[in-house]
Amino acid sequence: MKIFLRLLLGSLAVVLCQCSDQQAASKEPGSTSGSGKGERVLHLYSWEDYMNPMVIETFTERSGIDVRYHTFEETDEVESALRAEPGKYDVVVIDNDKVDRLRELRMLRKVDKSLLPNFKNLAEKHLDQDYDPGNEFSVPYLWGTTLLAYRNDKIPNPEPSWNLLWESRLKGRIGMLNERNESVGVALFRHGRSMNERSEEALALAEMSLMEQVERLDVQFIAGVPADLEEGLTSGDIWAGMAYSGDAVMVAEEHENVSYFIPKEGCAIWMDHLVIARDSQNVEEAHEFLNFLLEGEIAAENANYLHYASPNVAAEPYLAKEMLDNPGIVPPAEILERCEMADRLTPERERPVNRLWGRVMSAWEDANLSSQAVTEAPQSALP
Repeated sequence: MKIFLRLLLGSLAVVLCQCSDQQAASKEPGSTSGSGKGERVLHLYSWEDYMNPMVIETFTERSGIDVRYHTFEETDEVESALRAEPGKYDVVVIDNDKVDRLRELRMLRKVDKSLLPNFKNLAEKHLDQDYDPGNEFSVPYLWGTTLLAYRNDKIPNPEPSWNLLWESRLKGRIGMLNERNESVGVALFRHGRSMNERSEEALALAEMSLMEQVERLDVQFIAGVPADLEEGLTSGDIWAGMAYSGDAVMVAEEHENVSYFIPKEGCAIWMDHLVIARDSQNVEEAHEFLNFLLEGEIAAENANYLHYASPNVAAEPYLAKEMLDNPGIVPPAEILERCEMADRLTPERERPVNRLWGRVMSAWEDANLSSQAVTEAPQSALP
């Protein structure tokens, strides 16, 4: 689907949800089986436009449950939001790292699989990961990779390597995701290391590489949302940058001068999940929604819309052929062998990365202030 239409529909869904919220503001909070006088609602908390609006509409038509879509920009916002407003959200979409952290903080409710007969549709290889053994708290939603997108008219036939993001000719035109584990992982891949290595030597190499981008290459750190990626690449502000696979595919379909590849050093594989907030006021509705999303045809509608791979085996007959044939969306085995999923984030593993990232962000902010705008470039260099 065209990205502008996707964004338009997503924005419309958010507006409608906000209006619905305002209309319901005067009503008393509900119990675990809905709110108001016979009204059934569900509060969904996710990235903007990370679910096919038609899927949500179908669910409401079928169940009578009004889905109110709330959004965040970065997953770091989720923890603070659940603390600040307990009971506001029911179903949350988060990545595997956040599943682990929120589970440890006891901010999630256990999933009652007796209410999810469609759980059987999920492929076993995507279940029982170390961040949530037995999938007690999480239901796999979509998976993908973090790859490299670039302007093929500016960089013809590049070597498929992360080193492209450190080339001097791209000064001021490099985009890195403003996600510490993702960007640190890329810096480690660049040096032939595992993205999960946490030795002092490995982290020193990663910090040196990221500081080089800040101090020598005028790097831009961008949010991991499709609109930012599209704007950067199409305007010429970014010639090469990190991108989530589905976003890169959609932008490349819309703009012929944008291409992408999985670097030869490897890349991150990630899995996004559906979870139920511990303080959910609509637990019955939350389970009904999860079971609906696990239907094969519904799972395929979300995957086709977002251009991400589905962990749902029953979805395969409904997936678009161009998706199944695209190695950027469903990488073949020989490419997957070079890719990694992030290890479970223990405090011991997380602390040194947080300190490293803090130093990088401080240096970037200082550089940004001194130049007034890190993304500013000579007009003559723009397309």
